[in-house]
Amino acid sequence: MNTFKPIITTLLIIICVIIFTNSCSKDNNKQEILLTIASEMGVGLGPVNQTIPCYIVKYESSSAWVLFYNKIQDFEYEEGYEYVIKVEKSEIENPQMDASSLQFSLSKIISVEKKSSIGIPDEFKKYFITP
Repeated sequence: MNTFKPIITTLLIIICVIIFTNSCSKDNNKQEILLTIASEMGVGLGPVNQTIPCYIVKYESSSAWVLFYNKIQDFEYEEGYEYVIKVEKSEIENPQMDASSLQFSLSKIISVEKKSSIGIPDEFKKYFITP
């Protein structure tokens, strides 16, 4: 019986560590990201080729503009201004069907500048699909 005591103790410690790390994992799913948001909105394609408005953004480590399909909670966008903002990205546990599994919330506005953003690809700019 004494030979099983160290094994049982080790197993209990491992189980406690696993439970503790899993209980903290929700906070670890959050990540802060720096985004530059262009001075004009873009238009992307949603389900069934419907057009939907999108932000045009650059991520901190990139010089390329990309379409950003998600909403940013607590962020009020005004066309004609380029923004540099910090957002908190987190995962949504059970997203709705065809919805994003990511959620973005405004953490901080770094800068706001009235200007026309440079280098936006033409295909991101407003367009309409005709039948």
